[in-house]
Amino acid sequence: MPHLSKGQTMRVLFKKSKKLVIGILCVFALSFAGCSEDNSADEDVTGDTEVGTDSLDCPECGTCTDEECETCTDEECATCDTCETCDMCSDCTVDTGEEVKKAKYVFYLIGDGMSLTQVGAAEQYNASLADSLGWINFQDSSNQARDDDGNPFAVHDAVYLNMSTLNVTGLATTYAYNSYITDSAAAATALASGMKTDCGVLGRSPDLMTDYPTIAEEAKEAGMKVGIISSVSIDHATPAGFYAHNDSRNNYADISMAAVGSNIDYFAGNGPRFDKHADGGAALISALTTDGYTITTNRSELDSATSSTGKVYAYNYSNGVNIKKDSLPYVMDQTADDISLKEFTEKGIELLDGDKGFFMMVEAGKIDWAGHANDAAANIKNTLHFDEIVGVALEFYKKHPHETLIVVTGDHETGGMSLGFASTGYGSWYELIDKQTVSYEVYTSELMAMMSSDTPPESLSDLNDSIEETFGLDMDDNGTGVALTDLERSRLEAAFADTVSSGSGLSADEQYLAYGGYYPLVIALTHILNNKAGIGWTSYSHTGVNVPVYVTGPGEEKFIGNYDNTDIQKFTKEAMGL
Repeated sequence: MPHLSKGQTMRVLFKKSKKLVIGILCVFALSFAGCSEDNSADEDVTGDTEVGTDSLDCPECGTCTDEECETCTDEECATCDTCETCDMCSDCTVDTGEEVKKAKYVFYLIGDGMSLTQVGAAEQYNASLADSLGWINFQDSSNQARDDDGNPFAVHDAVYLNMSTLNVTGLATTYAYNSYITDSAAAATALASGMKTDCGVLGRSPDLMTDYPTIAEEAKEAGMKVGIISSVSIDHATPAGFYAHNDSRNNYADISMAAVGSNIDYFAGNGPRFDKHADGGAALISALTTDGYTITTNRSELDSATSSTGKVYAYNYSNGVNIKKDSLPYVMDQTADDISLKEFTEKGIELLDGDKGFFMMVEAGKIDWAGHANDAAANIKNTLHFDEIVGVALEFYKKHPHETLIVVTGDHETGGMSLGFASTGYGSWYELIDKQTVSYEVYTSELMAMMSSDTPPESLSDLNDSIEETFGLDMDDNGTGVALTDLERSRLEAAFADTVSSGSGLSADEQYLAYGGYYPLVIALTHILNNKAGIGWTSYSHTGVNVPVYVTGPGEEKFIGNYDNTDIQKFTKEAMGL
């Protein structure tokens, strides 16, 4: 129940008391007049029943049935005769005699590599754009926020993401069977099967002897339509965890072949790793076609698919050429030729909607990849795009509020992202993130092309214009970008030397600690820009922190509190009646 004012609380108590008095009088009236009233309710689809009541007129919202309560405001609900308690009017406890619904439509949305810090970074980035305040410095013992001139001001409010507005929030542990820090295969197995396994294993027990049934497979057996959607390859660990069972997540060819015979209605995203197939994927395409799948490779073909098309296997080609062999481009790098994860999701709703409902798993895989590369700009913008998909699910929920379950979580955190950095202290300036125009991935490709050209850059200064244009850093020291300190310039010089010839003399271990196996100069540039914004990183891998779980829909109360990632699957199955 949301926080109510004293006046609203008194009105609620008054209404409850009035109803109690009316009920007592009604008992006497029934006794003496011999009148009767049928308050029975139909049997619940899950076997439970509710006791029905008549609706009473409410001056604020009319006859306040459960359905109409969805449109009430919080204040109106507080003074409504039949709405005793509401959670922003979406959980009205008024008893209307309607059946308790199980989850007929399920959105199982996974931000790979997303924990509270990724969500918080996206929200604060939005806030910084909405209410520009520049640097925030705490300059006295009272921790008063002040600008660079020492003048106090109020810090801007967060601009909450869609996922943060869902009715229920919980926290889940993510450890694997054999490691406190999980990989995506073990995490996907937990989220799909409700069981723990070793890192690297998909849908099987740690001893590799038992295949675990997945929630997608069980939904399909129950007659629901099923969709598996991802921004990375459909045979990558997270999507594969919902339809494949394999000793190793690296067996891409075998995993992608598991789609054949799965009877899953809709696969979508970047497609399989054709480069992992000895025949380039020809046998896979042939088997999928024989199995009844319509294969679409561009937006036009996808648009032509309808609910009567049958099973669809959709991926993102442009002019017959795989745009990315392993993933969709980062949101900040996408062009008009690219089908976005949001578009694949919207098409999925169209194709899967039916009498028996659907189960749809959507993975935003490139949040994780940006975390590995410590690229805050790519990370934040892909998190925001993922949140748009949550918004799509919420729009569907508004049409089917009693039958739609939305579950949003991460499989683990990636990168050890921190909202705060040593050199900025209590300061934050997330607007600087917007200075970066392309992801580390695209700029690495551009740099590699320059390095292999006939006239490669011989010094860092040869890249000044390119760096200023891409990252907004003042490389020429002429006041046209974000100023650099002497230490930051020296870091860039060392990274350039390591990029062209490992010239700084770092050992292999030192190279990894400094650059994580990525292009040295690109990592140095993203680190400097991120640090100036007030964002830090501790790892190029996953971490063991808990992940948030955001939920709205039937059974949402189960998700309150702290639990394990295996419980997310179990709570969802219970809500679905599986």
